[in-house]
Amino acid sequence: CMAIGVYIITYYASPYGESVVAALGIGMRIEQIALMPAVGINMAVLAIVSQNSGAGLYERAEETVKVGLINGVYIAIVSAFALVFGGSHLMGLFSSDADVIAEGVIYLYVEAALVFPFVVIFIYVALLQAIKRPKFIFYLALARQIILPLLLLEIVSHYIRMPLAVWTVVGLIVILSSLVAWWYGHRELTLLKKEHEARIH
Repeated sequence: CMAIGVYIITYYASPYGESVVAALGIGMRIEQIALMPAVGINMAVLAIVSQNSGAGLYERAEETVKVGLINGVYIAIVSAFALVFGGSHLMGLFSSDADVIAEGVIYLYVEAALVFPFVVIFIYVALLQAIKRPKFIFYLALARQIILPLLLLEIVSHYIRMPLAVWTVVGLIVILSSLVAWWYGHRELTLLKKEHEARIH
């Protein structure tokens, strides 16, 4: 899904010129680096929740998710600060083209607001894997990376012709996906907890 998603975004960014496409490619790499600590949280949540849910300790699983989200806030603040105030320098490490750097900085501004939503997605994807509810993850990825971008970018491209519109649409999809992941993950964990308590009593 991810590779197709990148292709879709690149397709809708390409009409705005080579500098925009180049900025997108560089921006995505910088974004991936900024999200590496969030991937660490994902792995930690997966391991700890798996162990505790297997033992029926759902309170600890809930606490793990809570701690992960709190740490995610700190990561998001630091990453957003780096992307906003260091975006120009970071882009300059990969390109000396002024147009590419300028377009990349705009992209990183948008991505700075998306670090925490990505953290939320990573944490609740880990939670769903840990409690053996992985099917929803596929549907979420399909909607976030393929279906919604295709539909919304096609519509927006007819009315707003600027790269920022593409980045904004993708950003809104990420935010929506994080809310859906939070809602579904929280619901599933609560249901498991209630089922476990009912069996005990």
